[in-house]
Amino acid sequence: MTFRSIRVAAGAAALALAAALPVVAQPVETRGTVQRVDVPSGTVYFTDGRTVRIEPGSRLTVDGRAVSLADVQPGWTLVVPGVAASAPPNVVVAAPAPTRPAPPPVDATGVVSRVDPQTGTIVLEDGRVLQATGRTTIWQPLPLTAVKPGASVYMRNADPVDFRPAGAAPPAGSTRFQMGTVTSVDPAASRFVLGDGSVVSVAPGTVVQMDGRSITVTDLRPGDEVVIGSALPGAALVTEPTEIRVVRRPQAP
Repeated sequence: MTFRSIRVAAGAAALALAAALPVVAQPVETRGTVQRVDVPSGTVYFTDGRTVRIEPGSRLTVDGRAVSLADVQPGWTLVVPGVAASAPPNVVVAAPAPTRPAPPPVDATGVVSRVDPQTGTIVLEDGRVLQATGRTTIWQPLPLTAVKPGASVYMRNADPVDFRPAGAAPPAGSTRFQMGTVTSVDPAASRFVLGDGSVVSVAPGTVVQMDGRSITVTDLRPGDEVVIGSALPGAALVTEPTEIRVVRRPQAP
């Protein structure tokens, strides 16, 4: 099997899976981005709300190697070519482009919940986990060993590691997070720009919160720190966010 021979929607895909599945035949080609897979029911949910049911006994292969429905990951592209109603369709699943580079360093303001000098990480009370590196400045300039729980800090050029909001349920499925600082806001287009140049589009239904209350794009200001969550990996974090949490820095040092 070659990439050229399997007509997939994602031209930058690096892997391809082909399968002959006893699903209901479609008169036209059906394609979508996988949001999640319900293995017990054999249902694949697309990010646009559509679903495809994979019947028991279906066989999926990757370059001739058998795989299970559980191997299909969020962010992959599922393509069901149009076929005659009496013939089983060929279904093609393509993995997304290679993993995006490590996220750029971010600035963060907050109250320290926990410090781990061994790993160089600081956990803030709002759930952000950041790592201090050789380029990180903790305001006022302090060594990591001098930072204590309860202290208010401003970290510049820290590496974003994770987001673990206290008291919140674990993220469902494969939710991923990206951190950044707002540099400009375009309320008319319902989007804003981060310090690394990423443009974040806020679609209807995206949850935007600050201090536990709902806000809108018009409430954002340059300098606001954000944590962006998405059910999809890579670039989809900023193109298809599902939730955005805002931290407003009272005053930059």
